[in-house]
Amino acid sequence: MNLVFLSVCVLLSIVMSQIRPSWMEMETHWILITFMCACLVPAWRWSISKRREAIPFAPAVGLFYFLWFGYAAYADSDLYATVAVSDLTTETAIAVFGAVVASALGWRLALIGRKQSGSLEKPGPNNSRLSVESTSSHGVKSGIAKIGISALGFLVILRLTDSLSFFPGSIQQLVIYVETFTRALAAYALATRSRESWFFIALGVLGFDLLLALNTGSLYHVVTRVMLIGIVFTSVSRSLRPLIALVVVGTLVFVSLQTVKFYFRAQVWDSESSLENVSELDKLQIWQEGIERKFSAENSSEGELLDSASARASAIALFEHVRRLCPAVVPFREGETLIGGLVGIIPRALWPDKPKSSFGHEFGHEFAIIGPLDRTTAINVSWLADWYWNFGDLGVIFGMFLTGLLLGFIDRVYNAVTMSPFDLAVGLSLIWPQLIIQESNWAMSFSGLPLMILFYLVLRRWYMRPTENAASKTDRPQRRQRPLRAIGS
Repeated sequence: MNLVFLSVCVLLSIVMSQIRPSWMEMETHWILITFMCACLVPAWRWSISKRREAIPFAPAVGLFYFLWFGYAAYADSDLYATVAVSDLTTETAIAVFGAVVASALGWRLALIGRKQSGSLEKPGPNNSRLSVESTSSHGVKSGIAKIGISALGFLVILRLTDSLSFFPGSIQQLVIYVETFTRALAAYALATRSRESWFFIALGVLGFDLLLALNTGSLYHVVTRVMLIGIVFTSVSRSLRPLIALVVVGTLVFVSLQTVKFYFRAQVWDSESSLENVSELDKLQIWQEGIERKFSAENSSEGELLDSASARASAIALFEHVRRLCPAVVPFREGETLIGGLVGIIPRALWPDKPKSSFGHEFGHEFAIIGPLDRTTAINVSWLADWYWNFGDLGVIFGMFLTGLLLGFIDRVYNAVTMSPFDLAVGLSLIWPQLIIQESNWAMSFSGLPLMILFYLVLRRWYMRPTENAASKTDRPQRRQRPLRAIGS
């Protein structure tokens, strides 16, 4: 901690004091200010470290809580009609602070004795920027980045043709992780600036993938993809500039299109024509129409855009709502919604009644957030709200401590100062964004991890086999040749 960081905190407190809503008690305000400064500590330490981890795992989680549970309390808008941020109490602010501290303690405990390892290839005089077809560094006949680009292209085609809907849910969940793995490898090909045709293939596939993400109507998918590319570029270049630039781009996209997406959804989701009858090009035209309508309107303002974006990230208001109704109106679930995260690896074919990991729609009805006739809307349930719904305040503290231990273990095993392209892609697919954007229920975030870890163990076995074979041939002792004897000797 140094004078610069303290200056940042002082400036933050001045700014937030200026925008403090009239309903917020001064005690609550200063608790939130302290909480927000604490959330910035991991990001600050990571940014000034000379040996920072390749994946900014803890810093990103800290920024999530800074925005979703800190800054969001000062937003002058509410995402749901029955959930008002103005209901926030000092007790809830303390509960949030305590839960995040408990998670951080568990995380630090898991990192005790951690050793940094790996060898992320970085452009250098002897590396010639490591082409995506390079084989010498890893002993793989086809470069891993080249395989990743091809796989991402195939998955994009499956998305485009809606072929994934024919697969079981467990396979679709596996594909979500694999897509992140392949995106990271494609971004690595861009970051190493390959001069060959695969560079342009990677650029095209990633660009098309971003357009498909935009056409889902979810800005979350667009922003997380953009920031993932920034993380890969920063990991390779060891410079913060790519990440900062793409974070700014992602934020601008999110803020600018947050209100426009409702026009898009009304035209695509809620219209008589189904998604299958609307081409990807037509969806892009709908986005264009929405942008023109929104920004040409006289009543459009920057404040409206910021309020809409802030309301989308107002997880603290939902946590307050859960604490008010549970258990007086809504009974505790006593672990019922959490167990799905522990048994996710078991196929539903073997256990037809396996607990579901998704219950956002049910949650919305129980807490009177959506109407009784609503059959489609699902609510994002943050980890804090999920743990409270099951066990109350003590459950939040204990549950987040255990969660911190688990996150710390993943950080310890799948993140390091230097990493190979393969390990970087594996780490990002496990971490980004499901373990960082902690607004989806706990079970949904963790249920797929065991299957993915098993998948990557098998993939690593295949990936490392050529290297092991080459090493065994190199290390094999050479047969000693006898000297030739002269004839007649």
